[in-house]
Amino acid sequence: MNAKITKGITAIFLTFLCLNMAQSAEKKGEKTMQKVNAQNTGETQTSARVINVEFNFTPFVGDPSKAEKVETVQGKVRLFLNNVLINEQDVHKEKVPVMFEAREIAPAVWVSVSSLGSVVHKGKNKFRVEFEPADPNAAYQARLSWTQVMDQAKVVSSPGVYKATNQSGEGKETKKGKGEIIMEKEFTADW
Repeated sequence: MNAKITKGITAIFLTFLCLNMAQSAEKKGEKTMQKVNAQNTGETQTSARVINVEFNFTPFVGDPSKAEKVETVQGKVRLFLNNVLINEQDVHKEKVPVMFEAREIAPAVWVSVSSLGSVVHKGKNKFRVEFEPADPNAAYQARLSWTQVMDQAKVVSSPGVYKATNQSGEGKETKKGKGEIIMEKEFTADW
């Protein structure tokens, strides 16, 4: 077959393939938007369920209510789930951002519970963080925050505001101290 004809057929085939893929993606997007719009107007009543819980931990110095950055505290963190050690890692001293209206601190440690396998019990669980700073005499704060990840988006809209998220049950705890700090949070795993 002639090379020009082969290139032409290939170009036509690729164009056709791309158009079909784009139409398929557009239809999926329309169905998703129809589902979201239906949920917003109350046309369908579906209940979202928790599929994961995420934890963030940061030891820091600074004032996250006023500053754009805080400084993490150097030390060692140990993470436990149901009294089983799941991770041990160093935290290095560095500047991290404070973000959004909620003044969230960028995490030094992040844990996605659904990735922990058989350590997670169906039902009640306890997550624990133990942090030992490199300097046991230095004053600092430690923040543990958590959020539930849902299998569906929650949409809130009002004039000029549109917010969609698949997170709920958000919370945080901040402790001040010197030396070792231990923080715990119980949660339920239904997945």
